[in-house]
Amino acid sequence: MVIEEKDFRMTQISQSSPFWDLEVLKTIKPKGGVARQELTNVGYGMTLGRCLKSIVNYRLACKHTEDVVSMKQYLKEYIAELKSIKSYIDEAILEDQKIEEGAE
Repeated sequence: MVIEEKDFRMTQISQSSPFWDLEVLKTIKPKGGVARQELTNVGYGMTLGRCLKSIVNYRLACKHTEDVVSMKQYLKEYIAELKSIKSYIDEAILEDQKIEEGAE
């Protein structure tokens, strides 16, 4: 299975495995060439939870490429991004409940 969003791709290492390979979108700047966006592997055999935390950290790093941020600000933004991802889980649970209720 592959899970893909605009800035990352997670590939399950096998159908029965709980582990994933994670790629994130990075800008490649070759000397004398034109910069391009490319998915780059940042982890092999990661758990789903570890992938999600890595995605959150990656998104914050992209947001603050030249900034120096305080620990308080980083944690506040980290938690907000994690909640944003968690909202996908909540939506999926609600949809699943609606399907189950409709089947009864």
